[in-house]
Amino acid sequence: MSRAIPAHASAPALELIDISKRYSVSQGMFKPAATLTALDGLSLRLEEGQTLGLVGESGCGKSTAVNIMLGLLSADEGAVRLSGRDIRQIPLKERVRLIQPVFQDPYSSLNPTRTISDLVGQPLRLQGTGRAEVRHAVSDMLNRVGFPARLADSYPSELSGGQRQRVAIARALISRPKVLICDEPTSALDVSVQAQVINLLLELRREFGLTMVFVSHDLSVVEHLADRVAVMYLGQKVEEAGVDGLFTHPAHPYSRALLGATLAPDPAAGLPDLALGAGAADPLDRDKGCPFAPRCALAEAACREGNIPEIRVETGAAHRVRCLMAASV
Repeated sequence: MSRAIPAHASAPALELIDISKRYSVSQGMFKPAATLTALDGLSLRLEEGQTLGLVGESGCGKSTAVNIMLGLLSADEGAVRLSGRDIRQIPLKERVRLIQPVFQDPYSSLNPTRTISDLVGQPLRLQGTGRAEVRHAVSDMLNRVGFPARLADSYPSELSGGQRQRVAIARALISRPKVLICDEPTSALDVSVQAQVINLLLELRREFGLTMVFVSHDLSVVEHLADRVAVMYLGQKVEEAGVDGLFTHPAHPYSRALLGATLAPDPAAGLPDLALGAGAADPLDRDKGCPFAPRCALAEAACREGNIPEIRVETGAAHRVRCLMAASV
């Protein structure tokens, strides 16, 4: 499933280096504020043309990571680089030409008072592109994403969910960005429409040579779309591998639990046994140990103390896991 990386690509298209983000959380009038760790030393590297699936439960830090990638949120520590350049040093007007998002809810991300053609063409108008050129580019892009030309003067409220997501994708790609960040782009859609949008993203990735981050809780979608997968748990990347390596030989107990949560086609099989403990790590108390230890059947005393290093797993290219018990799974 992995595709060849261009030989001329010297710097990665997108790189996160030891990103950490914390928030101060009030605990009431008579208690001191607590620290919520949203991201804890997150590092990711995408070569040109790769698609990375970013997966994990709600609250694991995926959305915070996306906002930092896009420059919408500043990290407390670490750096984000686009083609080797620190994102903080790239002017906003240039940055929006390099990296663009497609968000979960296409309706809330589209101005309801603007027509579809206006919405899709807005990024080019902000760049100073001429009216005739914008009109031609909008028509071409709407055609590429399979959006009916007869609806170009419609408003978002007049469209289906799938049509609105095609508009959001067209708007993101109109300025030909190098990196596309898709944050749960299919979760608000019906299953049949999800398949259409996923296939569209696959076609556009090939056509434009896109580098993509695809954030999702749906592992079947990630398996179909991504080259590599990074699994997150409470702000940490606990495992990263190629799609085949992760789905065939998951090394972290949490990754195994995620894969085991997939329902079997046979109704008689019942619900899967995830073998997770009843406890959960406190996101307000993340000073030491593995965050997954309270739910892990394999956890030992060492898992609850000190820093858990990232190790390489011999199952394929660049398969890494942060787990002391990786050899036991």
